[in-house]
Order: sequence, then structure tokens, then C-alpha cells
Amino acid sequence: MSEHQTNHHAAGHPGYEVTDVHTPPIWKFLSYLFAITFTAIALMYGMFYLLKGYNEASDATPTAMEQQRSLPTATRLQVNEPQDLKTFRAKEQAAVTTYAWEDKSAKVVRIPVARAMELVAEKGLPKFDVPPMKPGTPAAKPAAPAKAAQ
Repeated sequence: MSEHQTNHHAAGHPGYEVTDVHTPPIWKFLSYLFAITFTAIALMYGMFYLLKGYNEASDATPTAMEQQRSLPTATRLQVNEPQDLKTFRAKEQAAVTTYAWEDKSAKVVRIPVARAMELVAEKGLPKFDVPPMKPGTPAAKPAAPAKAAQ
């Protein structure tokens, strides 16, 4: 093994960098970077206030479109969002837990989901007589929903 170890370093070279990095170009780059950055920030700040003043001056007179525009009379915002959500959830809960007429003349009723699940468990799903489709034929319109018995 000792015969494979050779000194790869020439005479007078210790095998590492003997001089430091030349830093003036780095400092010059950083100073230009900071100067350009802060100049851009200052220009944007000045432009912001210039355009803000221009905008405030031009807002004094409404345009013809603004003069013609009429807003709806009804309130368009949710004034009390938590109360609106509570009301919505109460209506949804009532729809899935109570009995009601959907269409009294057609004798269609709404039943609670739990009761509907019990009925399906007892009687099974309704059977529809639908002939099998042949490949390439357009799909048929869905059948009308079955009406609830009295």
C-alpha cells in the first residue's frame, strides 16, 4: 500500500488555497443590489402616492355610467351570517326529519330519511322493467319517480 501513496503536491504547494477570496467585487455587487432595490421601492412608493392623488381628484365627478346605474332595492349582503346559517340548517333538518306534502294534488309526500330507510330495508328497492340497451342506441329518458301510496 505504501508504494501507491505518492505526493500529488508540487514542491512549495501545501495542497490548499493559500490566498483569500477577492471580496471587492462581491461588495460591489451587493451595494448595487441594495441600491437598485431601494431605488425601486422609493419609485414605487412615490408612484403610489402620485396615482392615489390622481385617483382622488378624478373621483369627484361620477361618470355617465355611474349616473345611470341603479342598485337593487333588496339587501344583497348577509347581515347576520351565523343566524342565516342556523336558519338554513334548521330548514334542511326539518326537510329530512318531518312528513310533508310535496305535491298534494298528485298525492306525493315527503317522509323522514330514517323512515324511508326502514321501508327500503323491509320492502327492498323498487323494481323497474327496463329492457337492456343495445350497443350504439341512444339512452332512454329516465322513468318518472314512483308516487308514494297513501
